[in-house]
Amino acid sequence: MAASLLGGLWIAAGYIFARASGSLSRGEILGWLFLGVAAVILLIPFHELIHGLLFRYFGAKDVRYGVVWRKLMFYAVAHDFAVNYRQLLVIALGPYVVLSLGMVLAAVWLQGGWTVFFAGMYGFHTLCCVGDFGLCGYMHQFRQRGPVTFDDADARISYFYVTSQ
Repeated sequence: MAASLLGGLWIAAGYIFARASGSLSRGEILGWLFLGVAAVILLIPFHELIHGLLFRYFGAKDVRYGVVWRKLMFYAVAHDFAVNYRQLLVIALGPYVVLSLGMVLAAVWLQGGWTVFFAGMYGFHTLCCVGDFGLCGYMHQFRQRGPVTFDDADARISYFYVTSQ
């Protein structure tokens, strides 16, 4: 929720900056903003690849990628690899942190419409990360009980356990 709010604020900041600088008309700002939103589709492979690399960093050998078209949900899973709470935080939030940092730096470094483009891209990518944020929130509820999760990629089932009462 907080990240989505931050994304919205970043889009607003990009809009205000572009209007205040006087370099773009309202129509141009909206055009650049919508281009940034649409460009998020180009981030999907990188986003999922970062998840996969982080799974491998923690020792996963069998990392798989897929999509559920009915829900427009892209994913990376580590088949039969248990992940604890802290590892999950890194794996789930890694793509958001890495890609957001890149977009914010690009928005600050580049000028004109590119600032609005990357602000729009950042805001929509943040919204698209809601599944990662939700998974972190779910595990956070059980953090005192040593939560562990793993995926059976063949059966397409995710398991969640607590290791202590």
